Amino acid sequence: MSNSRSQPRNSSPPGTLASASRNKRFFQTLHNPNIKQNERESNPLVSREPDFFSPEGACHKIYWSDCIAQMAMDILERQKAVTACEFDFLKPKLVEYTFTVCVRLRLPNEVRFTAALILNMYLTRQLCGLHEFIGQQAFDVQKKNREWDRMETNMERQIPLRILTAIQISTKIHSYHDSLSSRQVVNTLRVVGVPYNMSAVMESEQRVFKLIGHSIPDSPLEACEMALKVLTYTLNKRGMEEASRHDDLWQHCLIVLDVCFINHIELYDRFIRKCPFILKEGDEKR
Repeated sequence: MSNSRSQPRNSSPPGTLASASRNKRFFQTLHNPNIKQNERESNPLVSREPDFFSPEGACHKIYWSDCIAQMAMDILERQKAVTACEFDFLKPKLVEYTFTVCVRLRLPNEVRFTAALILNMYLTRQLCGLHEFIGQQAFDVQKKNREWDRMETNMERQIPLRILTAIQISTKIHSYHDSLSSRQVVNTLRVVGVPYNMSAVMESEQRVFKLIGHSIPDSPLEACEMALKVLTYTLNKRGMEEASRHDDLWQHCLIVLDVCFINHIELYDRFIRKCPFILKEGDEKR
């Protein structure tokens, strides 16, 4: 845990009326520091959505089949390597909070999905590490419980910092030019009422990036973008009018991913109840 964190002005625990009011002010006053002060909020920004008709940034068509095959292999490997607690911190409230910050900061769409996955990976590994640390200590049960409660409290109090850190790392991965600086993260956290100094923010970035093994999780949006690029090219080559509807398809992909990220637990539960044979097939393969 960071020791360079300054004391918060309001120590109300999460879930209280004070914290709810603070969060409401946060979402009302949070703005993208990269936007000029004299720019009207209603003015449309230059579109950051992918242009599926443009060849810029796309690999040559002869490599498309290889890219799709590699993507399919990567997905299969991730499915085989998944563990029971893989997405324990992909909770609706955490995901909604992360998405809301990204939207209020007017960040590109791909940032919020990667940020949510980074946050989940970090918190999962941090919790497992703390649990292992407590188990190795020669304490009695009561002292272990007290230490665990203290660690849980510290971990919960630092969640706003970890969310902004995950977003900061995600912005650097997707667009370093438009990434959030440490100073911007400090200012954003001050708005939410949990002030941290510069050293704490930079230490948090290093700690999160190190704990996730300097490895950025793959975003499902990348697969959607690749599939839509191939589909648009194929439809356009055949002279079909549906090729011009790629923007509508893209927006639907974003909506579906938003729903899946926020409600993935409920979706999986319903899916398993409707398709119980999938579990039987998985057990047979094992």
